[in-house]
Amino acid sequence: MASVRSFVAFSSFPNDLALFSDIVQRAFLEDYYNMTRKHITIMEWISKGYCNNVPFLVKVDDDTFVDIFHLTRYLELKYNNLKGLFYCTATSNVKVVRPNSIKHSKWQISEKEYPEKIFPTYCEGFGYIMDMKLAPYLYWCSMFQPPIWIDDVYVTGILAQNLGIPRLRFEDGHSYFNLKPAKDEGLLADSIFLVSFYNEFYPLTVQDIWREVVAHSMEID
Repeated sequence: MASVRSFVAFSSFPNDLALFSDIVQRAFLEDYYNMTRKHITIMEWISKGYCNNVPFLVKVDDDTFVDIFHLTRYLELKYNNLKGLFYCTATSNVKVVRPNSIKHSKWQISEKEYPEKIFPTYCEGFGYIMDMKLAPYLYWCSMFQPPIWIDDVYVTGILAQNLGIPRLRFEDGHSYFNLKPAKDEGLLADSIFLVSFYNEFYPLTVQDIWREVVAHSMEID
């Protein structure tokens, strides 16, 4: 995480850090447009030898629920098939949105910052799986490639393309659907990553989904 402007937002940080020792903080402000810096920090941290006995990195957004049973079982079965690549949405042929071209679009980026008209194939940032051995290469490449603020495009698209790293598309059922209170339990049982675009319902929904996952999602097809 980055530094925060609000004391209220920061107040629980020391307790969480002391209890779990699982937070890395960097010296820049928490801001949506600093996501690329945070994403590269992940690669830098791994490059310094932390968790070097772990074969995969699973990156998720904070509004993403992960079925850890389904995920773990899948990684055990497909271990060799996932080496040297990203496993993700592998989103392709996305047109770049320029300022004022689409009203209220938060994905606008200037031609000066990114002159191409189409983004390279990239992993949507809600969740992806990556071979941990790729992290040092991505971090190294970031030192020579000017950043853009859209972090998933930059790290899993531009840097990955520069390095020739494949982006393998999710199998059916492994990507997300919009997680709502009236959830589809059939889809729930088949998904690894679930995303909520309805944050006011999210805490209650996650509790419900966790109970469903524990009851029904210990194995995969």
